[in-house]
Amino acid sequence: MDDVLQRMLAVEKEAEAQIREADEAAKQIEEQARRDTAEFVRQFRADTAKLVDELVTQRVAQAQEEKRQALQAAEEALAKDLPACETAIAERVPQAVRALAFPSAGE
Repeated sequence: MDDVLQRMLAVEKEAEAQIREADEAAKQIEEQARRDTAEFVRQFRADTAKLVDELVTQRVAQAQEEKRQALQAAEEALAKDLPACETAIAERVPQAVRALAFPSAGE
């Protein structure tokens, strides 16, 4: 009977040792999972930041191109109107000079 009790104690000690080993292995797995998760989150944030930078760069380049095109269109429109404006001004210069030179003649 004493032998059976000794075996039961030995089995119980072995079970406790295995439980301790399993707990330690679970803690290590949990810690590794935390490290892996932290690394995943860090990499995800870095990838997201890189993507945001690329998108912002693209949008800025697009906006600059649209601005350049708008300025070019405005410049072309003004260039078309320039001869008419120059002619209108040239036609009025003699009248303006007379009005400045002889201010009382206009009354």
